[in-house]
Amino acid sequence: MKKYWVLFKSYLSASLEYRGALFTWLLVELVSLSSATFLWLAVFRTNQTVGDYDFGRIVSYYLLVPVIGGFTSIFVSEHLPRKIKDGAISIDLLKPYSISAINLLNQFGIKLTQLTIKLPAYLFAGIFFTHFFNIHLQLIYLPLALFICIFSYLLHFYLDLALSYLAFWVDDTWSFGLIKTVALMVFGGLSFPLDLVPQNFRLLFDLLPFKYIYFYPVKVAQGGMPANQLVSQLVVLLTWLVFFFILGKLLWFKGIRKYGAYGN
Repeated sequence: MKKYWVLFKSYLSASLEYRGALFTWLLVELVSLSSATFLWLAVFRTNQTVGDYDFGRIVSYYLLVPVIGGFTSIFVSEHLPRKIKDGAISIDLLKPYSISAINLLNQFGIKLTQLTIKLPAYLFAGIFFTHFFNIHLQLIYLPLALFICIFSYLLHFYLDLALSYLAFWVDDTWSFGLIKTVALMVFGGLSFPLDLVPQNFRLLFDLLPFKYIYFYPVKVAQGGMPANQLVSQLVVLLTWLVFFFILGKLLWFKGIRKYGAYGN
């Protein structure tokens, strides 16, 4: 356990060097939140509700998305595929840790730094929006949502890890992170609440794992999900988590057999 603690501290120290980039992304998120708020403000001038959302509920959704994302976001596919292709992963193979442990601890370090910067800003944003737009955030559901975030985070991690392992066979690795980001924006609830999707298309969104990374924990935080649906969705989330865990193991063992020190 001590060796993992030492490794985690080294990654945490490294993540602190990127504080400037984290502040930049925070600014981008706050601008996006403001833009979405004014867009929906224009929509609700002529509509009392859109789907099951009134103005306060839709703004609280967009406020909660980056907060939940602070706990569930993962960036493994932005660097691991490149390490596999150029042979840099050979250094990690010499360490007394598994590749998954190395990347998980790395993400923990990034996550802790990210949350330290983001949470105070979003606490202030929550107070601001509650005061000026009469939005009522039901904080009683937040502990349950954070519990769900643990599994959403692990699902995202093992999905991203399995995606990264495709670099053993695929040359065009730069697009991995981009493809995942687009999938999360469309199918994960980053761009819009998925329960606004027309019923004819909703089955496609429900069949994919992406909604369990953002949309599902956000809905739990809003208190907009019956207990039986919450439990059934958690079971599906855990099923996807086990699936990507096993898939990642299989891809790793098959990929490492054909791996050479200079990449594929």
